[in-house]
Amino acid sequence: MPARHLIGSVDCHSKLLKILAERGTPMTYIKLLMRWYQTQTMAVKWSHVESDPFSVQNGVRQGGNLSPLLFNVYIDGLMCDLRQSGLGCHVGSCAVNAIAYADDIVLLSPTRTGLEKLVKKCERFALSRDINFNVKKSVCMLFNPQQPYGAKHLSDAKPLSIQLNRQPMLWVKEFKYLGHMVICNLSDGADMRRVKRSLYYGANMICARVGYADKSILVQMFKSYCSSMYGCEL
Repeated sequence: MPARHLIGSVDCHSKLLKILAERGTPMTYIKLLMRWYQTQTMAVKWSHVESDPFSVQNGVRQGGNLSPLLFNVYIDGLMCDLRQSGLGCHVGSCAVNAIAYADDIVLLSPTRTGLEKLVKKCERFALSRDINFNVKKSVCMLFNPQQPYGAKHLSDAKPLSIQLNRQPMLWVKEFKYLGHMVICNLSDGADMRRVKRSLYYGANMICARVGYADKSILVQMFKSYCSSMYGCEL
């Protein structure tokens, strides 16, 4: 279940600072962050027109180098609670029931009941930390290389819905997670085709714009802009 998180109230900043204090963060840094977030302002720029500045009372600073770390600290309690629950998937004695990258979370469970319990834990944590899970961007998937939805008699029907914030999440056969296409039959074909298209597009753009450049420059540009592949893309 990938889910979006938004720190969504004024009180969240005080909760974040309290968590940092409990973790032993020097008070000088906490006061600096407090002043920083209490006085932050933003403006909207449209073409060459910029709005008047306005105060921002929620969320971490978009694009800030420190923001991912602060957000990870804010939701670390959820990740610890999920892994200590004993629910979901395990590799040996190690719980592998939640994978997270910033505000994108995947819950893993071999049973529907286990997944429901993990989702409920996320809901309770969200209430305690003023976090809003975006149901429209949260989906469920049943991984099975033989049948998309499990047993043969269910091949044309989807499992019962799992609710998040009293709203049913969609069952899907594929979704994009961190830029990669994840398929219910465990195939990497769609993701590799996506990477190939991106590679061709990048190479063609270089040739179209600076194809006349020296070969060594073209090779360096290709390495920098076209061949930054890793993981299953290789």
